[in-house]
Amino acid sequence: MNVIIGIIVSIFSSILFAISTVLQKKGVSDIPEVKMSDLDSILNIVRSKNWRNGFIIGQVAFVLYLFALAIMGVAIAHPFILALQLAFLPIFASSLIKEKLGKVETAGILILITAVTFLYLSDVSRTNVDPASSVFLNRLLIFSLIWSAAFAVIVLVFLLTRGTSMRGSAAAVLSGSVLGMSAVLSQAGIEMIAGDGTNFVLTGLFFFFCVLIGNVLGTVLQQIAYQKGKAGVSNSLNNGVSMTVSVMGGIFIFSQNIHSVTLFVTGIVMIMVGCGLLIRFQEKFNS
Repeated sequence: MNVIIGIIVSIFSSILFAISTVLQKKGVSDIPEVKMSDLDSILNIVRSKNWRNGFIIGQVAFVLYLFALAIMGVAIAHPFILALQLAFLPIFASSLIKEKLGKVETAGILILITAVTFLYLSDVSRTNVDPASSVFLNRLLIFSLIWSAAFAVIVLVFLLTRGTSMRGSAAAVLSGSVLGMSAVLSQAGIEMIAGDGTNFVLTGLFFFFCVLIGNVLGTVLQQIAYQKGKAGVSNSLNNGVSMTVSVMGGIFIFSQNIHSVTLFVTGIVMIMVGCGLLIRFQEKFNS
């Protein structure tokens, strides 16, 4: 019963995330190029009414996302919601780019929907951790340190590839890594708040504060990736890295077990294939 509730919550979260993305795209479509070194350039995004409305809807979607994490766990909930969001986005955004969905895009949507079925059938266990356990805290620390080291390397690549086509890809990887880590910290925040004691709650709230910053940073980096590189490639890199980080975090930190690895991997591969079939749409949507 809990799984069914988790699926329903995930569907509503995905729909709202898709609507949020469309509104945010409307908001950034008429502003100058975003530059990380220019604060006023970044603030131009926030000044857009459509972007703010999209951001608010996105936060409602995020609350539902947290419920899905609490019920299903990050290793499955994050790729599950991401796949459905990718499927719903062309449906809601087709009016924005004034183009009907073709056979390729329709196939991509159907593959994405089929992919979440494989994820569900893979029978991923819920999280199994004790927030007071030193094992949980040590694993969270180790994972965070490894992620930080990898993030620093990609930041260096981003800085060294200024003026090249690689800069967009580096921004997409950075965005995906930040959003994936935000998913992991969201799960950590849920586990902490469920713990017994004020210190656990305060720690959980700190994690959610980090998630808020991460979501904003990830969104800005994603926009830079779209501006500096090809939308289709950027989207694939962003989604692939985001799913990888969330799944690895779910397995390593939160002891989630994937009972049918074959079905799970098939679902992940199908998500990437579905995303690939939507490249033409994504490029039009982000142009």
